[in-house]
Amino acid sequence: MELIFLTYFTLEIAMKLFVFRRLFFTMTMWGWNVLDLVLVLVHLGEELIMIIANSVGWLDEDEQSPGFLLRTLRILRAIRIIRVLRVTNFALDLRLLVSCLTHSLRPFFWTLVLIFLLVYIVGIYFTQVVLVERAHGSLPPDVDGIITAKFGNVPQSALSLFQGLTGGIDWNDLAEPIIQYISPWLGLVLILYIAFASLAVLNVITGIFVESAISKADKIREKYKVLTARNLFKELDKSCAGRLSFDDVHNHLSTPKVENYLTNLDIDREDAEFLFDMLDVDSSGFIDVDEFLNGCIRLQGPAKALDLLLVTRETRSALDRNLDCMTSNHERLGQVLQKLERGHQKPKKQKDEVPVLE
Repeated sequence: MELIFLTYFTLEIAMKLFVFRRLFFTMTMWGWNVLDLVLVLVHLGEELIMIIANSVGWLDEDEQSPGFLLRTLRILRAIRIIRVLRVTNFALDLRLLVSCLTHSLRPFFWTLVLIFLLVYIVGIYFTQVVLVERAHGSLPPDVDGIITAKFGNVPQSALSLFQGLTGGIDWNDLAEPIIQYISPWLGLVLILYIAFASLAVLNVITGIFVESAISKADKIREKYKVLTARNLFKELDKSCAGRLSFDDVHNHLSTPKVENYLTNLDIDREDAEFLFDMLDVDSSGFIDVDEFLNGCIRLQGPAKALDLLLVTRETRSALDRNLDCMTSNHERLGQVLQKLERGHQKPKKQKDEVPVLE
C-alpha cells in the first residue's frame, strides 16, 4: 500500500512539474506544491534506504545494529501526516482556523516571553523572602517543607506562580501558608500579582490574539473572494479571449455558479446589464480580468473610507464640469443677446433714416 501511494503521488508531482515547470514554485498555492514535493522526496529516500538495508541485512532485532537506527528513523514517517492539512482547501472555516492558529505563533512566542519575565521577576522576590525566613529558623518543620516545595528556589517559585496564574494550583494554596507563617504583606503581594496578571496581562494578551486572528481571517476571506471571482471569470470566458462581453454574461446567467455568485452579491438577474455597465470602467463594451476582479471585490465588501472619498471626488468633478458648462452657456447666451440687441437697433436707425432719404 505504501508503494501504491508513493507511485500515485510521485506521478502527480511529476505531471505537475512537467506541465507548470517554473510556475510550479510561483503559482497560486505554491506552498502546498513545495510541501507535496518535499514529502514525496522524503518518502522516496526512505524507501531507497529500506531497499539498501534489506540487501545488506541491517534490519535485524539487535538494538546495537544499524537496523535499530533505521527503525528509529522510520518514526519520521509521521511527518507525512501533514498532508492531511490539504483537507483545509475544501473547507473555508477549517482553513480560517488553521491559518489563524499558524498566524498566532509569533504573538504566542512573545506572550510566553512576557509571562516568563513576569513570573521570573516575582519568583526571585518570593524566593529571597522565603530563604531569609528559613535562615532565621522562624518556620515550623512541617510548614518549611511545604513552602520550600513551592518557593525553595527560583525555578520552583516561577513554576508555582505560573501554576497559580493558569489554574494548575489554586492560588489560595500558595497564599495561605505565606500569610500565616511569613507575613500578611507578602500574601498581599501575591494577591496583587495574581490580580495584575489575570486581569491586566492576560486580558491584553487575549485582545491581541483576537485582533490578530480577525485580521488574518479578513485577509483569507479577501483571497477567497479573489479566487472565486477568478474561477467565475474562467467559467464565463469560454473562448479564452481574456475578456467578457455582455452576451457572455447574459448567456450564463442561468448557470448555478453565476446564480450563486449574484445571490452572494445581492443582485438580481434582471440587473445583470447594469452590473456589466458598472464593471466596464473604460466603456469599451468588454470586461477584462482586472476590471472584473476589482469590481466584484468592491461589490462584496462594505463601503470603505477610500470608496467614499472616490465618490466625493467624482461628484465634485461632475459639479465642476457642470459649472463650467453653465458658465460657458451663460457667456454664449450673453453674446447671442448682444447680437440680438444690435440686430434690433439697426432697423431702428434705418427707419429713422428713411424720411431723410425720401
